[in-house]
Order: sequence, then C-alpha cells, then structure tokens
Amino acid sequence: MKPMRRWIAVLLVVAVLLLALTLAVRFLLPVDRFVMAALDDLRARSGAELAVGDARVDLWPTPRIVLTGVAAHGSGADLDELGVTASSVAAWKLTVKSVTARPDWRELVGRRAVLRDVRLAQPRLEWTAADGGAASVAQAAAATIAPGPGLLRVNVERAGWHGVEVSADAELAGWPGPGRLQGEWRLDSCDTGTLFAALPRRPVLGATPVAGLAGGNVDAEGRFDWPWPLPASLRFRDLAPGLTGQAEVSDLAVTFAGNADPWTVRARADLQAGRLEVRDAVIGIGDGRVTGRLTLADLDRDAPQYSFEAKCGDVVLAALLRVLAPDATAYVAGTTDAEVRGSFAGGPPGTAAADLALEAVVAARDGVVHARDWLTGIAPYLGERQDLQDIRYRSLTCSLVLHDGRLATENLKLEGPDTDWRGRGWLGLAGPLDLGLVVKLPAGFRPDLGSMSQFADLLKGDDGRIALGLRLTGGTAAPVVNLELGASGRQAAWW
Repeated sequence: MKPMRRWIAVLLVVAVLLLALTLAVRFLLPVDRFVMAALDDLRARSGAELAVGDARVDLWPTPRIVLTGVAAHGSGADLDELGVTASSVAAWKLTVKSVTARPDWRELVGRRAVLRDVRLAQPRLEWTAADGGAASVAQAAAATIAPGPGLLRVNVERAGWHGVEVSADAELAGWPGPGRLQGEWRLDSCDTGTLFAALPRRPVLGATPVAGLAGGNVDAEGRFDWPWPLPASLRFRDLAPGLTGQAEVSDLAVTFAGNADPWTVRARADLQAGRLEVRDAVIGIGDGRVTGRLTLADLDRDAPQYSFEAKCGDVVLAALLRVLAPDATAYVAGTTDAEVRGSFAGGPPGTAAADLALEAVVAARDGVVHARDWLTGIAPYLGERQDLQDIRYRSLTCSLVLHDGRLATENLKLEGPDTDWRGRGWLGLAGPLDLGLVVKLPAGFRPDLGSMSQFADLLKGDDGRIALGLRLTGGTAAPVVNLELGASGRQAAWW
C-alpha cells in the first residue's frame, strides 16, 4: 500500500502546484493591461471601436489568453487603414463569441505581445454597402489565424454567407504589407436552392427567370491565388484569373416561372484562368432530355463569351419554348429532336440577343404550326377549308442558321395529313422577311381563285394535287402574302 500512497501524494502535490501556478498566472500576470494596450493600439491604427467583455488566462491544455464577448465596428475607411481595401463598404460590425490567443510567453514576460496563433469562435461579420444596399452577414464556426515573419496563415471552418457554407485554408505571403493571398476552398454538399439565392444573377437572352430550385446538391472545391490587397471596387472579374475549381451538380429540379413541370439537371463544371466549362450536362424535360455543354470564356472581362452545343431527344416543344421563347409557344407544337450549336457575348441587356449566332438541325413530329397570323393573305383561296391555316404535320425538318439577327433556312420540309410544304428564305428577328413557300393542297381540294378558278386544274402536279407557290415579304409580325402562279403547279420547286 505504501507505493500507492506515494503516488497519491505525488499527484496531490502536482495538483496543488498546478492550481497555485494557475492562480499566480491569473492574478499576477497583467493580462488585462496587455489586452487594453493591444486594443488601444488597434483603435489608434484603425479608428474602429473595439470592446472585450472578459479576459483571462487558461493553462490547460496549453497556456493561452481567452477573450470573450469581443465586438468591433467601424467604417470601410477604418479597414483601409488596416490594409484591407473596402471602399465599397459603408459600415461594418464584427462580433466573436470568444478569442483564444496563444502568445509567445517569453516575449510576453518581456512585455512584447507576439502571438503564435489566434482562434476566433463563431465570428460574425455584418456590413452595409456604400451604395445603400441591404446589409450582408457572413459567419463561421471558427477561424484560426497564425502570424509569422512575412507570412499569415488562416484556416476558416464552415464560413456561411446567405446559407452557403465554405471552408478555406489560406496563406498571405508578404504580410503585413502587400503580397499574395493563396489557398484552397471547399464547398461541401451545398443545397442548390440556397446557392442560387446567394449568387448574383441576371437573365441571359431574355429567358424566363428561374422560379425555384429543389432537391439538388453541389459539391465543389478549388484554389485561389490573388494579389493582396484586393482591388477597391471588387468584382468577380477581378477574382476570376486567380480562381480555379471543380464542381458537380446532381439531382437538381429547376422550376421556371410560368412552367409548372420542373426540369431535372445534372452536370459537371471546371473553372480555370477565367474560363468556366459546364460539361456532361443532362437536362430532363418531361420524357425527353437535352445533353450538351456550355463554355463561358473571358470571365475576367466586362463581356464574357458564351458558346454551347446541345442535342435534344423526344422533347415536347411547348415545355422547351415556354422557357426559352415564351412568345413562340402559341405558334408551334409537337415533339422534337434537334442538334444546336452557337455563341453569344454577355454584357448589358440586349447584347446577348443581338450577338447570338447559332446553327441548328431540327426534326419535329406529330404537331401543328398555327400560321393564321402569317397566312391571312391566302385565306380567300381556302374557301371552306380555313382550318388549313393551322398546319398539321407528321414530320417537320429544317436546318437553321442565325447570324446578325437574321434566321435563314434552305430546306424546310413539312409533311402532314392535309398539306405538304417546302420552303426557303430568311426572316429578321425584329424586322423584314423574305420567305418562299410551296404548299400542296389536299387531294381533291380546289382553291377559290376567283376569276381564275377555271385554271385551277392547270396547277396540279404529277400526283394530281394542286401546288401553290407563295411568297411572304414585309414585316415578320404581319407579312404580305402573294400568290406566285409561276412557282405553282408543275413549276413548283419541290425537293
């Protein structure tokens, strides 16, 4: 039993010594004085207001100074004094649940404050933009700062902004002066709806805006390498050249305004040197789907360049057009396969649509083209068959080229239960058109040609059906339709 008593006695002595040392450090070391001196120095350098609720020294598990109830607030000009360019910030406020600093005790005894590292628990930063925008809030689970000669290391654990959480490890070379900020970032399983709400966005090509996202996750990670301090009027284009990353989106449901049925999306993306490439994209639209890629280049400039390639399979036109071209939904219906490629430039509103260039091969089936607004000029010839202005088709094929605001086709072919059509020509998206058409009327149908009705039989082709040549000119919204007898009958261009 004596060895056991000796160990108990040793442990009691050690415990008493540790308690005595703790009390001695807490009551004899002037921690409050050092804290107040540090706060006074920061106030003098920055002009910001700082406050600390309590300051103490802990020895376990390692000696450290603990501050609780830390708060600071000021203006963007105050941050400039600290080397953080923030001219776009009108006011800011920082609160921290606790700050744990591990000082170099040898320097501290000599009354010099040299820190090994500082850990901020639950920091929360609020700021108001200089342009009067709404206040923004960023907060983190914790952040650790380790200063060294010419190098500042920072680790941020689960920093949240508008519900999006990012972790990062960074090094500021050249600290405390100008240098480079380098490190890694991670976005782990972020809810797509939350991410969408946090990101700035604007409609592209005038598309119907997104009403909501649900069900998807985004996993992403990457690196950054930026000059420090960052530019005063910080924009994404300033960060793009030094930002790289990879992301994957899965199981995403996108709902558009005016479209009740969501689209499902999965894709991968790579960002490097101001270029974002979205690849392996698969978009489910009802029973059909679209596959393809989208590339955004020159993200470090005012006008990024977009290019895209896509293949559509078994896509209902109404579901597609309600999102991409709502005005066209009333004119065409059916199911389509298509191959499309194109490009356009970003920039101010209207720039994208004016710069859009594309090539497309379309093969639609089992639908109708509601052409009454365009074919009112031939209504007198149709007599009792005014229904022929709604052109039913079993198959519709064409190749399209859009350039400089003009959409051209050379081989429009439409075959239906009532009429067959061929066409070539062009139309301006907001102006004139010049389109030649040939329509084969139903077998046995004789158009009402007025005083020329007796010549109707002369317009029959080899298959006994009457073929009429038409020419559409004037404005796209209300074209002029002329009957071209020279391009009718056996003379009709049929290919």
